[in-house]
Amino acid sequence: MDFYALQNGSVSKVVPIDKFSTVLTILLALIILHEGLSKEKLMCILLIAVGTANSYNSGVNHGMAYGRYNG
Repeated sequence: MDFYALQNGSVSKVVPIDKFSTVLTILLALIILHEGLSKEKLMCILLIAVGTANSYNSGVNHGMAYGRYNG
């Protein structure tokens, strides 16, 4: 699926969405497997989510949505 998305989509949009699966996996582990949630784990989840969202937004805002950098 990743290869199909990368071939047919913009890398600056596909990669952050793919990397957000880490956050989703952690959240599902917390909900389904009743994993414990410490301050450190919560901070890591937030940092990953913010970094992923920031990389998605920076690619779109800087003209890199279609693989071209416009300056």
